[in-house]
Amino acid sequence: MVEYVCEPGYFPPINPVCTEDGTWSEFVCSPYFKCSEIRKCNESMEEKDYWLFPADYQTRVKLFCISGVGAFVSLQHPNMASFLEYTITGTDCATSPLDNPETKGGGTTEFQKRKLQIPQGYKIIVYVHFVTNSSLNPTDYGSAKDCYPKDNGCGVLGKFVIDTRGTGFKFPDSLTWKTVGISAVIGNITRWSRDNRILWGRLWWMRSR
Repeated sequence: MVEYVCEPGYFPPINPVCTEDGTWSEFVCSPYFKCSEIRKCNESMEEKDYWLFPADYQTRVKLFCISGVGAFVSLQHPNMASFLEYTITGTDCATSPLDNPETKGGGTTEFQKRKLQIPQGYKIIVYVHFVTNSSLNPTDYGSAKDCYPKDNGCGVLGKFVIDTRGTGFKFPDSLTWKTVGISAVIGNITRWSRDNRILWGRLWWMRSR
């Protein structure tokens, strides 16, 4: 019998066995690639952040594992998206509460964690909500909306903030955006960091793609 322990972040995919010639089969410690491998080795897996080595990456990333659900990115800074419950009244750009904002989709969401799509390139899923706080209707990650006419001359209210600092993830230069709704236009989108970890936008009926 031989006893061995892999270093933290690694596990033995198979157990070594004693061969006919009295030697041990190859001893291998492999890195955890996904949350299910951690649970395989520990059925009482805690719901917390773990260091994983995604197959497509050359480095490790910290992901929050939830049993039976999968991996999430734990956001370290404020992230939000909004469909503000206001509209323009008159010609002086004054605002008033939107009638029946619940039925029109109004709401603001602050995000704590974001679900990852695995194994398709470890992409963040924008339509699954794992939030700290949400008023009225939950809002999709990376989206911003309002009910202003596009030629009102008053600017826009709807906004979003994406901030991946401290997560090990960033957005590519090729990231594109799409509009949703009638006569929808994009106000502005600003990259606040040189390494594509902070995105900030104000726009009419917009959603990331």
